[in-house]
Amino acid sequence: LTETNGLATTIGGANLIKRPNSCGRAVPPTVNVRIVDEDGKNCRAGQQGEILVYGAMNFSGYWNDEQATKATLVDGWVRTGDVGYMDDEEFLFITDRAKDLIIRGGENISCQEVEAVLYEHPGVRECAVFGIPNDLLGEIVACAITPRKGVTLLPDDVAEHLKKRVARYKIPTQVQILYEPLPRTASGKIFKRALREKASGKSTTPSDKPAG
Repeated sequence: LTETNGLATTIGGANLIKRPNSCGRAVPPTVNVRIVDEDGKNCRAGQQGEILVYGAMNFSGYWNDEQATKATLVDGWVRTGDVGYMDDEEFLFITDRAKDLIIRGGENISCQEVEAVLYEHPGVRECAVFGIPNDLLGEIVACAITPRKGVTLLPDDVAEHLKKRVARYKIPTQVQILYEPLPRTASGKIFKRALREKASGKSTTPSDKPAG
C-alpha cells in the first residue's frame, strides 16, 4: 500500500509451503496488523473483518483532503479497505476488498460482480460500480459507464441488461452515462471516490451528448 510506504507482511520457506494463500505475518518490529469488525473491535482468530496496519512508515494523510484522511487513518492505523482474517498464529489471509462491497439494507453486494455483468453489454466501454450513502438503506448501488464510440446508452438500457442477470437489489439505482473516460488515479485505477462524491445526493446524470 502507498499509505503504509512499503512492506506490511512477509512469508517464506516452510510457512509459505504450509500456507500458500497467506500474506504472512506483520513485519517485526516496525509493523502491526489487526483485524476489526464493523464496530472497530478486534476480531478473533479466523473471524473476517477489515485489515488495519500500524507502522512507523505510515503516511500522515492525503494532501488537501481531510475527509479522506479521517476515513483512512484512525489513531495511526491505516484502514486498508481489504477484508481478511488471521489464524491462531497471526498469519494474514486476504479474502475480499471491503471498499468494493456495498451494504444495501443488510445485503452485501460485490461491485466486481455487477461490473462483470455490465461489461457483457456490447455498448459498455468501461464502468465502475460503487455505493453512495442513503438514509433508509445505508447505501444504494450506483454506477458510472462510458459507452463505446458511437453508442448511445440510457439508464433504462442498463437496468434492462442487468435485471436478467443479477438480483434486483444489485441493480444500480443511480446510473451516470459519461461520454468521456472515467477518472483514474495516478496508478491507473478507476477513481471511484471521485465518482462517488459526484453521485452522492444527485439523480441519474447522463452526459450531454455521445462521442462522435
